[in-house]
Amino acid sequence: MIEMEMVSQAQIKQFYVLLGKLKLKEQKESLLSGYNVKSSKDMTAADMKQLLGRLLKMQETETTSGLRKQRSIMLALLTDVGIYNSSDKDSWSAVNALMLNPRISGKVMYEMDEAGLKDAILRVRAMKSKQSIGQL
Repeated sequence: MIEMEMVSQAQIKQFYVLLGKLKLKEQKESLLSGYNVKSSKDMTAADMKQLLGRLLKMQETETTSGLRKQRSIMLALLTDVGIYNSSDKDSWSAVNALMLNPRISGKVMYEMDEAGLKDAILRVRAMKSKQSIGQL
């Protein structure tokens, strides 16, 4: 039986620092659910290393004003169609599920670049106009 090395305190600390810097604290549960855990303490060191790599990559390319603007437009659009509610943390699961749909983008919103968001916005607008959002 192979024993998996558990996550270190230093990795957990780095995870929370990056969540704060990237303003992803509200999406912590969603990030962790991709690894089938509820707490960062339950992750393996290898999984945490992979997640930290993704977050560090995001930090390198993160948030030009155009990217923030596109995210804001997408969230406003998703609010209009009833998928996102800023006061409901559970709505992030619905947002991520929609964004992961290959017909929209195949990625969660925080992994998308500005061009990908623009493209996804056009697709969601088209679906909104056809009233086909609920059919995904």
